Amino acid sequence: MEIIVDWIKTIAATSIAGAIVYFLVPKGNLEKALRLVVSFSLILSILYPFLNGVFKKDIDFSVFLSIEEIELQADDKAEEYAKIYNDSLYTESISIIKENIEELLDSLKFKYTDIEISTDITKDNGIVINKIKIVVSDKEAEQDLSHVQESIKELTGIDPEFEVSDGV
Repeated sequence: MEIIVDWIKTIAATSIAGAIVYFLVPKGNLEKALRLVVSFSLILSILYPFLNGVFKKDIDFSVFLSIEEIELQADDKAEEYAKIYNDSLYTESISIIKENIEELLDSLKFKYTDIEISTDITKDNGIVINKIKIVVSDKEAEQDLSHVQESIKELTGIDPEFEVSDGV
């Protein structure tokens, strides 16, 4: 960084010195020659670090060369965040499906012990419900469950299975 500051100071000093020389030199042929010399010195002061290889020695360009590595790390992070986001969406979706089934069963005044939902994720990150299992007590299992089954099928498109709990 110090090299760059020194470089800028050199350019500024050359510019100021050139401006002073312009004001001090009388008009005429000498002025044209002096403009050429001042312009040439200003160009050299701008190009000096590049011609001399100063930047090549003191600035670590390897930082800029590792852009591909940085891009790969960014891609990995993006994939990681996408997976976390998809997992949270999946969990939230299952939770919403379960809540909807619970609300339906509550509105039907149907007593249940637990609801288990088996799902898969498709290639395009869609959620497919494979199976809905409703755990009920012995008393509830003795009832006609067809109306509950039809209501759940209407809500989800899946015929639920009923399992009798062992009373635990």
